Amino acid sequence: MLSALRKLADVISMGLVGASMLTRARDAQVLVLTDYIGSGHLLSALKRERVGFHICCTPAFPYRTLFYKGGWTQPEGLLHVEDYGEENIQKIYGYCVEHRLTHVLIQCGSFMVPAYNRLNDLLGNGKANSVLARQCSLDKITLRHTLNNAGLSVLQNKEIAIGDDILPLRYPCVLKPAIGTASEGVYLLSNDADLHKYGDQALAQRRTTTFHNKFLLEEYVEGAQFDVEGVIHNGEVAILCIVQENYEGYLPEFNYNWYLFNAPIPEDLHHIISLNTASVLSACGINHGAFHCEMRVDKDQNIKVLDLANRMGGGFEAIISDATGNDFSSVYYQSMVKNYLKLTPNKNRKVLVKYFSDDLESKQWRRFMKTSNIPFVVRRNHYRAVKTKIIVETDDINQIADIANHFSLGVVGIDA
Repeated sequence: MLSALRKLADVISMGLVGASMLTRARDAQVLVLTDYIGSGHLLSALKRERVGFHICCTPAFPYRTLFYKGGWTQPEGLLHVEDYGEENIQKIYGYCVEHRLTHVLIQCGSFMVPAYNRLNDLLGNGKANSVLARQCSLDKITLRHTLNNAGLSVLQNKEIAIGDDILPLRYPCVLKPAIGTASEGVYLLSNDADLHKYGDQALAQRRTTTFHNKFLLEEYVEGAQFDVEGVIHNGEVAILCIVQENYEGYLPEFNYNWYLFNAPIPEDLHHIISLNTASVLSACGINHGAFHCEMRVDKDQNIKVLDLANRMGGGFEAIISDATGNDFSSVYYQSMVKNYLKLTPNKNRKVLVKYFSDDLESKQWRRFMKTSNIPFVVRRNHYRAVKTKIIVETDDINQIADIANHFSLGVVGIDA
């Protein structure tokens, strides 16, 4: 009798598992494109939303580590391509049709934006942006021409090829690749010698693209830099978080220095940044998906747009979600696939992330935090010259003010 009951339980269990698999297969409607940057936050959101997903990956993506060592649920399917060129786009599209996948999503990685939009266009789901939008997300030259034609303020710039016999606008100025990410190959130049010295380094750091050795020389604007993160739903702009960021701790190379999420920006400046963000998205023809927009504000509150991408901010999705109370990836998924936008009020928690390449500086920060009774965590962060980072998450703006004033960070909205 007991044996029979066990067999019956096994049959029921197998039936439930089979039903679950069928349900997952029926719900599998999303393909996630991945490259060298991980997509863990988006995949976690899809899992919480109970969405079956397929993954397309290039050789740069360590999928085995993610799924086998990281404990992730297996995807419904896995497609390998060498890159996201047109030939492989047709291959990916065929895969989507075969598996009845309706939408293509990305977490971050500007180099995938053209393929991401092209595939959604082929799938006819109404969530693809224009060809211009794809180009503006990838190429800073196209972005600046587009914004200039729309009457928006842009940095004075010159397009050059490394090795050209050309003088910059005026010193100091900034050298940057036309196509790049994470400020790689971006240098502050102070004289003619810097142009030759750092030009060779920037050329070596650039990513291989059809633009070969195309770079920009841009005016250097002193002022606070902001990153605006959000989702645009059928043309409706929803800003999740405004981040004050600083890349100037390791000049002449621009590198991670610090970020302050939910920066305490005065209302008038917040309004100006929000209006400019909407104008930039409109000018570039971005009506769907996530966005990441960087800009500088000079002492007269003039906005200069630095960068724009039709994707989430690289690597900060979890922090933005925790700081605002809105799961960035879920909001993005719901807008793209479920076709609705729902945000809760920003809980406005401050998160400060400070990066260190020098152990002495790190010790000074930790000593101050301990004596000031400010909670913090330390994390390893091996990227370029950076070794570690300190993260402070707090609802007390006074703690952020104490840190900013003690270390002269120049946080907007905090009196020194």
